[in-house]
Amino acid sequence: MPKSGFKSYAIKEELYNVLKEKFEHDKIKLEKIGVNSFSAFLTNMINEKITNEVQIKESEKIIEKIKIVSNTIILKDNIINRIIELKINNKKIFCEYDKKHDCIHIGYAYSFPEVYSMLNK
Repeated sequence: MPKSGFKSYAIKEELYNVLKEKFEHDKIKLEKIGVNSFSAFLTNMINEKITNEVQIKESEKIIEKIKIVSNTIILKDNIINRIIELKINNKKIFCEYDKKHDCIHIGYAYSFPEVYSMLNK
């Protein structure tokens, strides 16, 4: 059962084994970019695949990463035309705009490997 706010999905065992082997093979390189778990590896792969296929122009992005510093993630929400600040505290991300731990801004933040490093500190 996944943690609250997360979903799980099933993949064929053969694919799982291939991906797990790739993760183990690249583990040291992945840790350098903040990918410290198999789950983070899968999330990162999915994000890269979507980004590469969609090829969204910066001006068309719904949300953009501005900066990640210390325990703060700064995003630009182009729908509401606002800067959004997310804070990491006690291994949880909190959206200062939505006043929630589970919103679209937090979901977007999880697509960055460095966020996993910050959460694991």
